[in-house]
Amino acid sequence: MDDSSTPSPATPPTTPTPKVMWILPATMIAIAAVILVVMFIYLRDHGPAGPVETGNGSAKLSADAVATLLSQRDLAIGYLENHQFEQAEKVLVRIIRQVPDDPFGPRNLTICRELALEKVDAAREPERLTIAIEKAREAADSSAQLEPTSHIPLLLSARISIKARELEKAASALKRATELAPKSAPAWYDLFLLNPISPGEPIAPETANALRKVYELEGDNLFVLKDLLPLLVQTKDPTLADTVVKAKESLLPFAAVIKTSSRVDIVQMLDKLTAAAAAGQWPAASSTAMVIRNVIVAEAARDERYVRLNSLEYVLLDFGPKFYAANEAQTPKDISPIPVKFTTNDKQKLSLAPRSTDIAIGDFDLNGTADGVSLADSKLTFSFPLVSTDDTPVMTTSTEIGEGLEKLLAIDLDDDADLKLKEVLKGHGCAVADLDIIVYGSRGLKAFENRPAAAGGPREFVNKPLGESMDELRQVQSVVPVDLDLDGDIDLLTISAGGIQLWSNRGNWSFEEITNRSKLPAASFGPTFAIVVDWDRDSDQDLLVSGTEGLGLLENVRHGRFRWRNFEGSFAELKNSQWLHVEQIGRNPSWSIFAGGPTGLKVVVTETTAEGLISATKVIKVNESPSDRAISLDYDNDGIRDLLVLEKPLAGIYRGKSDGTLSLLAPASAGDLSGIQATAVADVDRDGDEDLILAGADGVRWQMNEGGNANGWLDVALSAVQIKPNEQNYSRRVNHHAIGSMIEVRAGDRYQSQVVQGAFTHFGLGPQKKADVIRVIWTNGMPQNVVSPNPNQLVCEEQKLAGSCPYLYTWDGEKFAFCTDLLWNAPLGLKFAENVVAPWREWEYLKIDGDLLRPKEGQYQLRVTAELWEVEYFDEFRLFAVDHPKGTDVFTNEKVGPASLAEHKIHTVSRPRLPVAAKDSRGRDLLDQVKSRDGQFTKTFENKLAQGLTEEHYLELDLGPWESSDNGKTPPHVMLYLTGWVYPGSTSLRVQHSQNPDLIQPRPPSLHAVDSQGQWKEVRPFMGFPGGKTKTIAVDISDVFAPGSTDHRLRIVSTMEFYWDAAFFTVDDSPVEYRQTELTLAKADLVDRGGVSSRQWPDSGNGPDQFFYDRLIPGDMWPPISGAFTRFGDVQPLLTTRDDYLVVMHPGDEIQLAFNVPSDPIPDGWVRDFVIYSVGWDKDCDPNTVYGETSEPLPFQAMTVYAHRDGLARESDPEYIRYLKTYQTRTRPRTPFWKPSRQR
Repeated sequence: MDDSSTPSPATPPTTPTPKVMWILPATMIAIAAVILVVMFIYLRDHGPAGPVETGNGSAKLSADAVATLLSQRDLAIGYLENHQFEQAEKVLVRIIRQVPDDPFGPRNLTICRELALEKVDAAREPERLTIAIEKAREAADSSAQLEPTSHIPLLLSARISIKARELEKAASALKRATELAPKSAPAWYDLFLLNPISPGEPIAPETANALRKVYELEGDNLFVLKDLLPLLVQTKDPTLADTVVKAKESLLPFAAVIKTSSRVDIVQMLDKLTAAAAAGQWPAASSTAMVIRNVIVAEAARDERYVRLNSLEYVLLDFGPKFYAANEAQTPKDISPIPVKFTTNDKQKLSLAPRSTDIAIGDFDLNGTADGVSLADSKLTFSFPLVSTDDTPVMTTSTEIGEGLEKLLAIDLDDDADLKLKEVLKGHGCAVADLDIIVYGSRGLKAFENRPAAAGGPREFVNKPLGESMDELRQVQSVVPVDLDLDGDIDLLTISAGGIQLWSNRGNWSFEEITNRSKLPAASFGPTFAIVVDWDRDSDQDLLVSGTEGLGLLENVRHGRFRWRNFEGSFAELKNSQWLHVEQIGRNPSWSIFAGGPTGLKVVVTETTAEGLISATKVIKVNESPSDRAISLDYDNDGIRDLLVLEKPLAGIYRGKSDGTLSLLAPASAGDLSGIQATAVADVDRDGDEDLILAGADGVRWQMNEGGNANGWLDVALSAVQIKPNEQNYSRRVNHHAIGSMIEVRAGDRYQSQVVQGAFTHFGLGPQKKADVIRVIWTNGMPQNVVSPNPNQLVCEEQKLAGSCPYLYTWDGEKFAFCTDLLWNAPLGLKFAENVVAPWREWEYLKIDGDLLRPKEGQYQLRVTAELWEVEYFDEFRLFAVDHPKGTDVFTNEKVGPASLAEHKIHTVSRPRLPVAAKDSRGRDLLDQVKSRDGQFTKTFENKLAQGLTEEHYLELDLGPWESSDNGKTPPHVMLYLTGWVYPGSTSLRVQHSQNPDLIQPRPPSLHAVDSQGQWKEVRPFMGFPGGKTKTIAVDISDVFAPGSTDHRLRIVSTMEFYWDAAFFTVDDSPVEYRQTELTLAKADLVDRGGVSSRQWPDSGNGPDQFFYDRLIPGDMWPPISGAFTRFGDVQPLLTTRDDYLVVMHPGDEIQLAFNVPSDPIPDGWVRDFVIYSVGWDKDCDPNTVYGETSEPLPFQAMTVYAHRDGLARESDPEYIRYLKTYQTRTRPRTPFWKPSRQR
């Protein structure tokens, strides 16, 4: 019997006393009360703010709750734009709990969940995908209930259904969306995309109707036109002829460039299409329409953004009006004005001429102090410096210019940078290229070159003829410096009696008119003024133009071409403006316009809509005083630009406010503004605030700013200098002062952006004494960040340039280490000259040293990353293990050059020999530097002309004597092995170089040897070269020496920027046994890496920049690229064979490769290296690259010119169409890159 189950007689059974019985319930009640209190406090602060109701039915929140919500709003948007969907969802769910009746939360949660579907691998995670789709639909339904009259929730719902492969649901939602918004071109285009056109397949009536509707709404849209023409042919539409006429008008200005890049005459093709259709020859018409579609992709790509929108374009940026009607939200307030007064400096008389019609301030003699120039009485008067000091008296000089020239422009036209001045100017300035002068007016236009004078005297300004066409200009109203063709130098736009004319700088003080490349406004428009601005934020420079009939935009479509877009609606208020100024106002990154003319001063405030278009939201009429000039400044450094306007009869200073309004500064503070004919702004005394230089009939005076520097400030000067250790060279990829670039500054909650118009760009910071970050968007589209710049000083920012090609990282046993770059021989759209497109070879075999690739978990793991501003296309990867005896080496035959030069073979080395001497073109001994591969690279040139371009230079090697294996009966087999790297130029630089007949052109390495007469002779015009980062090439030199000669000297001659690390050779080297094994591809995944690798230059040795895989710089580093990219997930089926089914990568993407380790062990005494074989292409986003702004068109194996063969694109067979629909489904939004102002 178990005694433990029976109470002992000595211990009677216990019964809970009443006191003990109530403790447990009381404790539970207390815990519940605490929970309720906590929930109450939480809901008070984080949820609905109690039962206080407003008249519109919305709950009123406390001030603290509203402030928290506004912070959460910005945080949610920041997470969304950065593709941090998990974090965004958490914040949005909190917001919805607090304000469930506001559209902000549900719509943005729908977008968040719909975009997050792209990160789910449907093949590997089907259950997770199902759950994610259900959650996305729940959010979409909530959004639709709160926005019953909006088509956007329906568009988002349709996109969710498409990803769920429920096309009938998607079609139903899209049809309802077009009913709600019949004038929304993007809605109709989404409906068209549901069943895109496939050659040979019948077209659904809904598809055809949808695309026709898009074209009705976007009649000038070439992206729509490229699809519409084949559709009209396939349906034998009677409107085809009229559409072709309209297409010809749109494409005519671009015909020459299209012919250069594709070898197709687009006008001829359009005529051929019309004729074939008229004759009923529909197969011929169909073929012609597809050729047209294929060759206008570059022009069409720019218009994609107007009809094909990423879901992020539909993000709601703020709560709705009901929220603000119900709550007292803290709105951003203008910074309280600080006391500022302008006073005339009577002690410092300026030596510029009276009665000046124009003046300019700049460092004309490059000594770090401000100088001045005035235009009066038919001459230019220069003052060196502008203001005298105890150490520097003023010197003046004059230059006669002739009559009828009333305005001037100070700009560097000849790129004459002198980098030796950097140390001289340290702390006082940044520019090392002097300012030249343009004068213009009723009698035309003249240019004067700024030259140093002999014997230390003042500078000389020498008249430079600019060409007969420019000499014929008359009645010149406006001259705008701008890099029209984006090739890195300053071009000009002129407005004169001849209307708008565009002039390309040829680099030798001559300008060629290129107006006929562009589509300009009608002659009746009557242009009056123009300014440069990247209006549509697509990384190139547009031109905002006012005229007697209105306002419009010359939209940059690249390659020196512009397309006119007339602005309507409220923009018409700005017609006949004599001056224009643009500024970003508020949180939305959109340029608003300030303008003045005969009818007064006006402001048009704009915003960028959800569909990526810019619209006017309001017009502010400041006054009705006529004005003909204005200049922008921030006199009180509050971070909002102000204006000095030359009104009649009296000039005025207008203080800007955050809502776009302007208030006139009281005369007591503005100082004497009477009798002003011309003005300039500069911080003359360098105290941090901007002073005024005013020219009138009685002379030029300095109005000192007293008090403006009480707020924080920053001066930014840009310099297009290439930075490498121990070397600084003018890159020439951007004009020296970076005119036309955009600088963005964020300081606290203040965001500013300005277009660079001169050597200095001034930013006021308000009470914030330090900027958080500066971002520069250079004129070639390259972005660059400066984090936490020093306060209250000049920041000299020099361009740090990117290279090209995807990077290969390999597992070295401890980490993924940088190995090399890929696809250097396969550039798409690269130009050797303005009218010459480079060839390509899409395959390559590259060696991987064995110590860089070690097994990990039974596999060899590699990472291929897209880190730079380019598109990568990969078709196949193969990896080979090459085992060979220790003490020997193997190399591939890879080098940049045609297939015949780089035909694959394995070179083995057992007896390497070193040169007996090595020197460069200046006779410097380099033998120690080339004896071994040690990272100490030679630099055989002295003068660098531009990035990638140098003076002619050579590496000379003396290989010494050798004996033949058969006593000279047959020439010995001699192989030269060179290890080095090349710093590349760019397409735009090559275009710039090709325009200047006086400039040295890039020449790849050629091989020179000594002939039988003892003279140097070119024996191999092109020997191939190592592409990109450090590589070793093998060159057969058996036949380059004179027969019987013992003089075995060689020269590798080039004008490209090469650096050599090692050189050795072999003579009749015995073949080495080796074993080559192809490894099995076990895995290939495409993933979003979320950023790019950290990069740094080595401290010494002239080596290439180095990249660190494990030091990730997160975020979108580059402007977005249009077109479709491969969806994330398993891409192994695309990379196993060469079949045109490509993996298309956007910057920030990564391919993760894994190959199985072979079962056979490495033989004893042997070592293992590897060879990676890849097939693919890369296309950088240089503004002059053919199709450089889009991922499309896709390359293919049989093409003879990029993207087509004899004018025809790759045949779209059913399998290829299935590939496109399955894999090429990802697009990149504009917002993460172009909305930096929000707090992250």
